[in-house]
Amino acid sequence: MVRGGVRHSDPEVIGAVHKDFKKQGIPINEWDMNVEKYKDSFEKAAYKDLYPNYYKDFLSEKSFEHFIAFRLLDIHPNEVFIDIASENSPIPEIF
Repeated sequence: MVRGGVRHSDPEVIGAVHKDFKKQGIPINEWDMNVEKYKDSFEKAAYKDLYPNYYKDFLSEKSFEHFIAFRLLDIHPNEVFIDIASENSPIPEIF
């Protein structure tokens, strides 16, 4: 059981989560991050120019979440998706 915040970048915490997932039979898939593709995506979206106040203190994290979501979902131009937790997200304009 988790109580309070989780140090999500702490290797010890990540290891404990992985171990607990495996113990419960929850599969974990490794995913290689392509830094150049992320940077390219960030620049094309023009977050800093077009959305300067969007999660200003957490823009790297939010833009990375967007990048991961769209890579994993593999959404194409003729497909429709709904961003349920949008909260003023620029996603409709970016993608």
